[in-house]
Amino acid sequence: MTKPLTIEERKEYDNLFKTCQTFVGQKIERIIFYLDEDDIDFNEQPNEYGKSLLNAIEIEISGHTYCLGNFFFGKSYNGLNILVGKTTDFETVEDKKPVVYPSEIVGLQITNMVM
Repeated sequence: MTKPLTIEERKEYDNLFKTCQTFVGQKIERIIFYLDEDDIDFNEQPNEYGKSLLNAIEIEISGHTYCLGNFFFGKSYNGLNILVGKTTDFETVEDKKPVVYPSEIVGLQITNMVM
């Protein structure tokens, strides 16, 4: 049985959903990965959750920047978080290089948010 969310968790998820809803109708301008030198070719690294780049990601949408990262409450991993602001506002990325990711979704308009 899953335990109920705390008030703090509910507020965080509410903020996350509200942020995502503002994306509808907006255009994706750029996706930036902060990569270690070993990851410059966007290769994935094995970890306890499967595989990931283990690095910060930024997305620019209609002139605004958002930081994508892991969502933790205490020691529990709760999925993906999206925060308003640059990655450097939330994480230390001094040894990582920002690299624009060549995605097919860049230039497209977000038409809906399915959650």
